Amino acid sequence: MGRVKNRHTLWLYDDTWGLVGSHYKDHNCTTQNEFIEQAIRFYCGYLDAGQDGTYLPDTLSAVLEGALGALGDRLDDDACVCVDVGQNQIWAAKHLPMKHGRFLTTGGLGTMGYGLPAALGAQMAAPDDLVVCISGDGSLQMSLNEMATIKAHQLPVKIILLNNECLGMVRQLQHTYCADQFYAVDMPGNPNFLRLAEAYGFANFRIEDPDDILPVLQKALANGQPTLIDCQVSKADWVL
Repeated sequence: MGRVKNRHTLWLYDDTWGLVGSHYKDHNCTTQNEFIEQAIRFYCGYLDAGQDGTYLPDTLSAVLEGALGALGDRLDDDACVCVDVGQNQIWAAKHLPMKHGRFLTTGGLGTMGYGLPAALGAQMAAPDDLVVCISGDGSLQMSLNEMATIKAHQLPVKIILLNNECLGMVRQLQHTYCADQFYAVDMPGNPNFLRLAEAYGFANFRIEDPDDILPVLQKALANGQPTLIDCQVSKADWVL
């Protein structure tokens, strides 16, 4: 079919027609095109099923959008971005430039904790290139022992921790499909990530306000050291 653009790009291949078949009528659509348009709108994240069925914009907090936007502006053509599993990989895919195929992701089929060891391996393979790991506070704690390996080899990996003190993707799904009946998603027992980074010998910074973004990124990206940036984002920041 080609591609359809609606703030995002969704590829629709020829076999999509076989998948849709006559089932579009089951979704109160009169044509296949109408069904696909509806699917794209849902994919793009405007449907808030927990409310009245109206379409809402996917606005993000100023810290989250500003930090990823500023980071994207500072990535050179050889930079490698490794993303974890959850909201963080979708935010990164939407806001960071994709250059030379150096965007390492599981594609949503992997496990939490992928990002940091992937960044470690990428930095070992390309020691002179900028390697950034985008992770959430849930994902990072699945493999944070690799911070010791990174420090032992003095690898200048940059960890951008999108810290919303919860399992954000699961929390969003519980909002959408379970009428805000949240269970086992909030993480009040999180460590102080700056002290944790300090214990591993990492340079560390925190972004709490949009005014912090540029000074922190300028220092962190230029210091040549293993670095963690604790970026405080809102639980209300949704994806898609």
